[in-house]
Amino acid sequence: PAEITAAAINATTGALTLQADAAIAVEAAIAKTSGSLTLETTNATATPGQGITILRPLRVTGDLVLRSAGDITQAATGATIDVGTLEARSSGGQVRLEAGGNAIRALAGGSAATRLGIATTTALSVDGAIAAPETALATTQALALRAPLTATTSLDLNADGGVTQDTTGAGITTGLLRLQAPLGAVTLAGAGNRVTTLGDATVPLGLTLVNEGALNIAGSIGGGRLSFTTRTGDLTQDPAASRIIADEVQAVAEAGSVLFDGTLNSIPLLYGRARDSFVVDAGGAVLLAAPVSGTDVEIRAAGEIAQDLGAPVTATRLRLNATGGAITLDDPQNRVAALGDAAAGGAFVLATAGALAIEGTVSGTEIGLTAGGDITTNGGRIETPLLRVTSIGGLVRLDAGANAIAALGSSGAATDFTLVNRDPLRVAGA
Repeated sequence: PAEITAAAINATTGALTLQADAAIAVEAAIAKTSGSLTLETTNATATPGQGITILRPLRVTGDLVLRSAGDITQAATGATIDVGTLEARSSGGQVRLEAGGNAIRALAGGSAATRLGIATTTALSVDGAIAAPETALATTQALALRAPLTATTSLDLNADGGVTQDTTGAGITTGLLRLQAPLGAVTLAGAGNRVTTLGDATVPLGLTLVNEGALNIAGSIGGGRLSFTTRTGDLTQDPAASRIIADEVQAVAEAGSVLFDGTLNSIPLLYGRARDSFVVDAGGAVLLAAPVSGTDVEIRAAGEIAQDLGAPVTATRLRLNATGGAITLDDPQNRVAALGDAAAGGAFVLATAGALAIEGTVSGTEIGLTAGGDITTNGGRIETPLLRVTSIGGLVRLDAGANAIAALGSSGAATDFTLVNRDPLRVAGA
């Protein structure tokens, strides 16, 4: 029939399916307390205005299924949806069920040709695959991802109580991910995530994101503990448009480089690893709170650079810049083969377990170098008012004619000790 009453729907205790060719409008309140309800338009295409429109409250204790070639929408007020499980699919339009007051507890699946948006005041579980170019899921409580989410253009996850993800079968695929979770942590550590770009993210209780491919951070990220891992590809930041502000950051590129070089970053605690380069501009002072490793490691800070005991640096080449403070990397378990350009606004102290080659310009108000093996010059030079240098198990050969050292403090070598200086040198220690 062209019209069916709400009373007839409510009185149906089993599953009920209502179909129309082009359009269905819910114009009276529905409260179906038993069985599922399916509303479906059967035409393969739709013109503007056709589809499924919810104008009055719709409550279904069981499953609610909405299918149409046209748009699936609800009025902004007076048309709340209260369901246990929702499935909504628009083959040629959009799904916009974002009215305030919705109580949608689970999504059994959904799709749209353009945009899919769901908002709810209850905890939301994604139990079936969701696919639309643009997708937005919003809840005032927690969001649980238990099935794949595919949003080729953009995906917005706004969950006041945080976001969790199953370890398998719930991967996210999207060109742009945006996050907002003011009252809960966001943990996206399941297998299969393929996020090209991370946009703005407000995650004060922390964010963990494990990605199968390369990941670029292009927005403003604000949070407590941030952990980013790429299984393949680089982990990068748009230095002009992005900033990372966090209590601590872990950055891991298992098969690529970490390049967090935004000048507006604020990263007081840092650790991580990269197969290739590991480059971080931390903003203010930074403490290496756990091991840092990479083929080429570079750390920049406006304040001091220091490390906790048990947080060694492992690098084929290390570069450092602390414009406004000291550099103190004195963990004897450091393994730094070569020191490139390194500048400290205060003292510079570096210890390493093996041999050390000076390959760049090293400067500081005073410099202390300690190595388990040889300490040699390989195209670099030292500029400092006071140098202390010790090779525990080898020789010291700092023979660059461009060295500018005012005084030599307590120093030593297990074998030979050679120092060449541009200017007169004062020996101030034994």
